[in-house]
Amino acid sequence: MILVGQYDSPFVRRVAVSLHHYHMPFTRKPLSVFGDKKEVQAINPLLRVPILILENGETLIDSNAILDHLDHVVGNARALTPPNGPERRKVLQICAVSTGISDKVDDGLRRLRGDQGRQASSRRQNSLLSRRHPSAAEQSRDEGRREVDGRAGLAGGHHQIRQ
Repeated sequence: MILVGQYDSPFVRRVAVSLHHYHMPFTRKPLSVFGDKKEVQAINPLLRVPILILENGETLIDSNAILDHLDHVVGNARALTPPNGPERRKVLQICAVSTGISDKVDDGLRRLRGDQGRQASSRRQNSLLSRRHPSAAEQSRDEGRREVDGRAGLAGGHHQIRQ
C-alpha cells in the first residue's frame, strides 16, 4: 500500500497511525497539495489527501473511507471502530467532531499566517534542507518563485525531505 500525503495533515496522520497500529506495511509518498498539485490531482481530482493506493491499484480517498476499509480488512475483533449499532455511531460522531475541529483550526491558522507563514515555513524548510542536502536546498532556491494557491509563494516552502 502507498499512503499519499504529508504528515503535516492530521488526516494523513490518522491513517498512518492506524496502519502502524494494525502492523500493515505501507510506503509513503509525501506529496503536498500545494507543491505537488498536479501529481496529487492526477491521483485524486478533488486535490485532497490522504490517498491510499491499495496493492491491486484501487485508490481510496478521505480518511474516514480509508479507515473504514482498514477496519474491514483486519476484521471486527481488531477493528478500531465497532461494526454497527450505537457504539459505532458514537465512535463515528466523536471522529466527525474531532476531525471537524482539526479542519477548522488548520483553516484558521492558514488565514492567520497568510503569506508571512508560507514565507517563514519556506525559510525553515530551506534551512533544514541545506543542513541535510546542500545541493537540494540550492536547487530549491534557484527554482525561484512560482504560483501557489493563487498567490506568489516561495518554491522552497513546499519541498519534503524524502528519506
